[in-house]
Amino acid sequence: LVQKKQQKEIKQKEIAQASATADTLMPQQKEAFQIVENAVAKITFSNKGARPVQVLLKKYNKYSGKPVMLMDSANGSFSYRYKSGNQSKDISETYFNEQPVISSSDGSQQLIYELKSADGSIIQHKYTIPANDYRLQLQMNFSGAASLFDQDKMNLIWDMDVPAIEKDFHYEATQMHFCFNEAGKTDFEYMSKDDALSFSKNIKWMGVKRQFFINALETKNTFSNVAASWASFATKDSLHLSKYRSNGQITLDGSGNSKQAIFS
Repeated sequence: LVQKKQQKEIKQKEIAQASATADTLMPQQKEAFQIVENAVAKITFSNKGARPVQVLLKKYNKYSGKPVMLMDSANGSFSYRYKSGNQSKDISETYFNEQPVISSSDGSQQLIYELKSADGSIIQHKYTIPANDYRLQLQMNFSGAASLFDQDKMNLIWDMDVPAIEKDFHYEATQMHFCFNEAGKTDFEYMSKDDALSFSKNIKWMGVKRQFFINALETKNTFSNVAASWASFATKDSLHLSKYRSNGQITLDGSGNSKQAIFS
């Protein structure tokens, strides 16, 4: 019994050490927010997951008179998993170090989040916010990519409960679609609500089209092995029109052990 107890204690110490060395130089485990504004949008970023959590449109209001909230983390997520020692971790639950916002002469702004591990690997999310445009660019940089991903492939998950914006809930629901563009094609296609698809061809961009607005994700690399589902909410009481979820694979660009993926 004494020997078993000692073996158990040794095993627990090994697990604790592996976890400690995998994500050391870690920032404080506390969520902090950074707001960046341009002429058309107010974007709130979080160091938890190194991602935008709210996007408010300055020039458009809902029928209630409040500004349109194009995105809210309470209604969705944007995530991928990475290897950390002998564990698999969700980036949306990972805390990053935040750097000060940098302003450029063209009016654009840059915000960088970075996570360094004791094994030398680095995950960096670099956002570029244009001066007068709605398109936000995200460049993910990975140093030591071989220790973070298998075969330089990242599985990206995007899900969203789409909130109602317009006064006529039922009509707005009829105007909503999941849209996508297959690589090599000029026209886009769309999926009706209450449906699910698995794509055999690579996807260049995909998005949720509303009556007057769209949430879209485009990549320099194409998405492969994409699976997407779409389900509508029945009544206005839910405050949401539909639930969207997609899962797609990205093959990282770059040479050696430094890789990247670019989105907008």
